[in-house]
Amino acid sequence: MKTHPFILPTLASLLTASVVHADFPGAVNSDSPLAYYRFEEVPGATTLADSSGNGLDIDYSVDAGTTELGVAGAVGLAALFNGDGSILTPLLFDPSVGDFTIEAVVQAGTSAIDGVILSNQDGTLGPGRSNLVANAARQFTSFSGGATTNSGVTATEGGFDHIILTYDQSAVADGVDPTFRFYVNGVEAGTGLAVAEAANGNWLIGSNKVPTSQLFNGTIDEIAIYNKRLDDPNGDGDIADSRAEAHYLEFLADSETLVMFEGSVPYLDSGQSAELSWFVSPALTSLTLDGGTGPVDVLGQTTEGLGNATVSPTATTTYTLEGTGPLGTESLEFTIVVDEPAVVDDFSSSAAAVVGGAARPHELVAPEFHANSSAAVPQVQGRLRQ
Repeated sequence: MKTHPFILPTLASLLTASVVHADFPGAVNSDSPLAYYRFEEVPGATTLADSSGNGLDIDYSVDAGTTELGVAGAVGLAALFNGDGSILTPLLFDPSVGDFTIEAVVQAGTSAIDGVILSNQDGTLGPGRSNLVANAARQFTSFSGGATTNSGVTATEGGFDHIILTYDQSAVADGVDPTFRFYVNGVEAGTGLAVAEAANGNWLIGSNKVPTSQLFNGTIDEIAIYNKRLDDPNGDGDIADSRAEAHYLEFLADSETLVMFEGSVPYLDSGQSAELSWFVSPALTSLTLDGGTGPVDVLGQTTEGLGNATVSPTATTTYTLEGTGPLGTESLEFTIVVDEPAVVDDFSSSAAAVVGGAARPHELVAPEFHANSSAAVPQVQGRLRQ
């Protein structure tokens, strides 16, 4: 079981773009990456395909440590890195020549060191860097430009995260605007002011530029590198055409059914109202809400996966949100407790004060209280695909 640490107000940004949902790989390739590795290969494969169409396939005739191909990912298959091997790509790309983007779908494991997801080696121009990292605290960072940019976002426990890191070379001129910007699970996160350095060595998946250090522990599902910013693909400084949110929604459509279901309050008096809110895959074909009187279709009031409904229960009610999409059918529940009696009705003592150590149990009047052990505990429940 897993949940995503989404906060509803920040998800409003996802409503700024209307998306025709096809599939995540299609969205990636529509933005012309330099290289795109999906890790759809089965154990024993000797070539890892570059899905960008640019022919940058990886020679995998010698396995990278105990790295396992063909494990379950969020979008198809993935590669499990066990902290003892990395994969050298044929990509030669100097990150200092202009804007660039790194996009990845990863499940970070636990490690006592910073685990590098993607780096570039030195080459003949200058120092390569660890461009995308899951640090020892399981936060997503970058050391591009020789300085740490921290997203401030901790990896989802037991789940996959969609990460975009963009570099804006034009922001270097005044040294004030962020050059690096993270987007994690569709939400803009931490930024940095580092300046990318020239380096034309090969890009490396799963370790520092020195393949024996800072090896990644976890699963890498998808990874793509672009020579432009996904949040400003035409480079005009206007992010109205940003593709970051669209890519995340496509990832969500391919990897989740129900993400989150919650209520504005857990307790109500009869006659009061509460707001139920949900975040679901935008690819659902059916979505219903049931408060015990039968399911009601709420797909029509759900936009880009985000929806809500006002309810006024007169008794303790468990609401069930059920959705059906490409991955099957799932449900989440939220209980609102109505007009439950107080846990303690009355408690009294025979003395207003006692000397420390002088009180004896029989000097207290037997308390009159009622422990309501059967009251429902409001909670979000559910199973999300891992």
